[in-house]
Amino acid sequence: MSKIRIIYITMTLLLCCFWAHAQNKRALLIGLSKYGVNTGWNNIHGTNDIDLIKTKLIGFSIRELRNSSATYDNIISELNHLEKESQKGDTIYIHLSGHGQPVEDYDSDEPDGWDESFIPYDAHMIYDKLKYDGRKHLTDDVLHQYYELLRKKIGSQGALIVAIDACHSGESYRGDDEQEFFNLIDDEIVDECIIDSALTEINECDSYERGTALGFSKNKKEYIVKKNSAKNKIVIKKQGSLSTILLLESCLSSQKSIELDILIKDKKGATRHYLCGPLSYCIYKNICKKKNISTNMDWVASLNEIYSKVMYGRGRQQLVVEYSE
Repeated sequence: MSKIRIIYITMTLLLCCFWAHAQNKRALLIGLSKYGVNTGWNNIHGTNDIDLIKTKLIGFSIRELRNSSATYDNIISELNHLEKESQKGDTIYIHLSGHGQPVEDYDSDEPDGWDESFIPYDAHMIYDKLKYDGRKHLTDDVLHQYYELLRKKIGSQGALIVAIDACHSGESYRGDDEQEFFNLIDDEIVDECIIDSALTEINECDSYERGTALGFSKNKKEYIVKKNSAKNKIVIKKQGSLSTILLLESCLSSQKSIELDILIKDKKGATRHYLCGPLSYCIYKNICKKKNISTNMDWVASLNEIYSKVMYGRGRQQLVVEYSE
């Protein structure tokens, strides 16, 4: 066998090994616009969010759960699937758009006495001794377990990015690490955006709040907003064996998240309304501006700038960022 042929075969084998261990990009997108009958939740536009985001997740292997498919059990199943399939060095993006609700903290790990939770299709708003005890609420405690499993699985060369576009979503990592503040940008100009064509106007839509300030409690505990205790920038302690992590949350744990009503012109020139979550919209805008989604702080700073401009003067909610250095 000639030396050239040996070199060719060797290089081919090396390339096969390389591609077999190549880093992958995986995304799990969960969006709810409709909720189960008699759960107490009004309809919103969470599926619009994932329709918007998925157009910009270039190179990602995407799995989705929408509306009635986004039950608690199905979400857990997809998180287990994600953990099973992930490999060292992967980039993972998880997006949750729907309602959020404070849940009474029963294991005393929350300073304010309340867990943050994302609401699946089959979770009820109010505790009922006979009908619903809260087991379908996707709490930050449960999510935290999966964050750590995924970070361990993809390792120090991987990256985990999670976006939660829901009420009371801030501080979902439930860490007790260093807390800082972003500087808000005093700029009321909302720069032009393209969805199908050109943005003409952005308004908040009071009819569509993504959650409730009514705390879920089997002990009839009243949820009391403690604005001063909420932070909008939290540094998670770095651990060498775990991946980096970036959590993006549409509001402080004490705040409600209000959908945006975006007036746009489509490709045919017709004007229409597009309702979506503010975080989802700003992530979309930032990917348009900064290309690939990233845990890089330059990407995060750009997102905060966009969010601050879009939400300027509204006084309703503030972007929360939790990240590992």
